[in-house]
Amino acid sequence: MAAAGGPMHLKWDAPPPAWLVEFIGHSRLFPILGFIDLYEKFHLGPRGVFFSGNMAIRRKALFEVGGFNPELVGDSYVGDGEVGLYRKLWERRLLIGYVPDALVYHHVPAERMTIEFFRRRMANEGVSDIYTLYHGGAPTRIRLLRHAAALAVRTAGSWIKARLCRGRTDKPSVQVQIDAARTQSQLKNVLRLIVDSDRRALVARRDWLNN
Repeated sequence: MAAAGGPMHLKWDAPPPAWLVEFIGHSRLFPILGFIDLYEKFHLGPRGVFFSGNMAIRRKALFEVGGFNPELVGDSYVGDGEVGLYRKLWERRLLIGYVPDALVYHHVPAERMTIEFFRRRMANEGVSDIYTLYHGGAPTRIRLLRHAAALAVRTAGSWIKARLCRGRTDKPSVQVQIDAARTQSQLKNVLRLIVDSDRRALVARRDWLNN
């Protein structure tokens, strides 16, 4: 076992609104708020997942894969963090365990129980998506322009729909709003790779521990 994670249960700092409880539903994995509760018994395999709030990794494995990819700078994402880390473990078929007894409680403050927070959180996921897609080296600027154009054409309708749904809290409307925030962020970050050489260098770097 190269790494392991465990459950993270939510500890509400204030009563959650009804729309939020409905939106989470019976999910066993809800990354927006850091909730994970995948298995009742110990599980081991080459495609395991974990959140950084409740994980462990062998030092040898961490150095072998080049450490964590970057994630947060202040409140903004620049990379894919622990997702990138466990994907690098996947590439090497290294085993990841899930330990149900290693329970962590994740406090959720009231300011995270809003649709605005969900939109910001999913915009960060859009950054992570593009970092993951092009990790190891961004393609030519022509290919990036084609990607940006295709993304805009494919998702423009959903952005309009999200604008019309803005502020509504029924489950379909919440989903539309956060999906739009994610895809708009994806587009912005594809375009940023075209013009920002520092971001291209950050995406290209694979090893964050060994110089």
